[in-house]
Amino acid sequence: MFLSTAELSRLIKEAEALLDDSGAATEVERLISAMAIKSGRPRELSVRTLFVALQVLAFEGDHYLINVPKLLNRLDPITKRRLGVYHRIVTYRQVQHLFAVISEAVYNPDDKIDASFIEFDQLTNAIATKGAHPAAVHVKSLAIDASDIPSWGTSRYLFNYDKKGNYVGNVLRVTDPDAHWRSKDNPEGKTSFFGYDLSVAVGVREENGPAVPLAVKAVRLRAATYKTTDMGLACIGDAAARQGGLGDVLVDRGYTMTKDGSDFILPVRALGGEPIFGLRDDQIGSSGTLRGAVIIDGRPYSPSMPKKLYRIKQAKHLQTYQPNPQVVAEYEAAIKERSVYALLPHGARRPNGSQVYMCPAAAGKLRCPLVPTSLLTFGKLPAANPPKQARPGSVCSSKFRTFTAEELPLSQRHIFGSTKWRKSYSRRGEVERHFARAKDYSQENLRRGAIRVMGLVKTGLLISFALASINRRLTLSFDRNQHKKTPVKRGRRPSATVKKFATKVMAAQGIASPVPLRV
Repeated sequence: MFLSTAELSRLIKEAEALLDDSGAATEVERLISAMAIKSGRPRELSVRTLFVALQVLAFEGDHYLINVPKLLNRLDPITKRRLGVYHRIVTYRQVQHLFAVISEAVYNPDDKIDASFIEFDQLTNAIATKGAHPAAVHVKSLAIDASDIPSWGTSRYLFNYDKKGNYVGNVLRVTDPDAHWRSKDNPEGKTSFFGYDLSVAVGVREENGPAVPLAVKAVRLRAATYKTTDMGLACIGDAAARQGGLGDVLVDRGYTMTKDGSDFILPVRALGGEPIFGLRDDQIGSSGTLRGAVIIDGRPYSPSMPKKLYRIKQAKHLQTYQPNPQVVAEYEAAIKERSVYALLPHGARRPNGSQVYMCPAAAGKLRCPLVPTSLLTFGKLPAANPPKQARPGSVCSSKFRTFTAEELPLSQRHIFGSTKWRKSYSRRGEVERHFARAKDYSQENLRRGAIRVMGLVKTGLLISFALASINRRLTLSFDRNQHKKTPVKRGRRPSATVKKFATKVMAAQGIASPVPLRV
């Protein structure tokens, strides 16, 4: 770190404020005290001092433990006394020992699987969610995603020989027992690697709302074999408890693997959230009828809809952040043609997840002989193949019809593939950009080799400090942009060809000194 004394002192105070607000150091000291007390010399380095140093290093994208004593030893005497460094210089051995004690106190893999992560999750969330902008605290819409965190350790087979030098087989050597391999045959089609999965819930702006600063709302770090949906639901539950409710929850197709929504969608709705997600290829198209309505892409449609509109091939560029405009325009035009036959949601979704839908003819979108009032509406599309009579209990026998959450698990606020859906779903890109910042070598640098520790707690702590650093960085950037004045628009300068032509014209007209042109 090449920082001046004044700059280092300022960063130390910022790190102290973040750490004291989280209460992480106090909780870890309590957990260490609850462990069996060993005889020997009292510990000279406190958890608070270590955490402050790690947070300052994270501000600069530095996650090497060996730089902790270098940082603490160069502080001025007043700052050292404030941090509790009294007797002598801090050594790397002290840092390593304290980090190992923290790891043992926070996470005990011998406990039951559900109880062993409680202290670890609370600690990482307390640290990673600090530094956020005050305007981001009350944002209730979330974008969820997971990213690979390769371990510094290895897991490989080595040749094994006996004392005589004869080959007797391979032996597996694992240097990071908490990390796991994710095989290349995983159902989500992700690349194979050895390490951890980091799930993050990031607050995003509300639909059609103003821009808000990004902030981490909850995190989960597990070995690579853990199910992504479980970690995502845990993040959503933590965020909902912290902010007092949920808004939209934006996820990619990796979280909606099942057609009945039991793995992710229904649990999110039970928490009060509104999932906005992409559909997989096996979820596209018609999935049968329900009370006379044709269920297409998880949404009810009028039975009078032409069969040629039952399945519209999904645009391959639809779920990218820079889609092909022509491909998306053609796809959305087909979706718009089909949306005329869609049943309209009437009112908000009920707390139990059920939704009331309205007949499109009763809403004035279609002219249907089963709805006499719709025949008086001119300029509307007539129903293509309406039933001759309404069956009792069907959607054609009543103006409104209620569907439960289990009956339409894949339904969304907007029709999947429509312009409104795409604009709303585009907010999910914020969590992708958040991970891009985290892995940028010029910022937080969460790449393999940047974190050279092994173990769930040690890796998770350094990642948490990096996420808090991202919150701080985004807060400062948001404030700078808010106070930045709008630049005055000026016309571009004319090209050399335009200048030469203008000069000839003016010379022909007898103008000796041409006036400078702006186009």
